[in-house]
Amino acid sequence: MRAATEAAGLADTAVTDAARAADKARQTARHLVADRLDITGSRWTVPGAEAVLTLRALISNGDFPQYWTFHTHRERERLYPRPDQHNYELLA
Repeated sequence: MRAATEAAGLADTAVTDAARAADKARQTARHLVADRLDITGSRWTVPGAEAVLTLRALISNGDFPQYWTFHTHRERERLYPRPDQHNYELLA
C-alpha cells in the first residue's frame, strides 16, 4: 500500500512539474510573439514575422552567436562562390 501511495505522490509531482513547464512555455511564447507582433499599428507579412520570431528565439535561447557564425559563412559562400563550385553535380 505504501508503494502505491508513493507512486501516486510521484505522479502528482510529475503532473505539477509538467503544468509548470507548460505555463513557462506559454509565457515564453507570449514574450516572443505577442510582445513583438501585437504592437498597435504594425503590419506583418508571414515571412517578416517568421524572421523576427526566429531571431528573437535564437537570442532568447542563447544560440545567436552560433547562428550568426553559420549565417555569415553561408552568405559569404552565396556571394563569393569558389571558382570550381559550379562544376559539381547534385546527386540528390
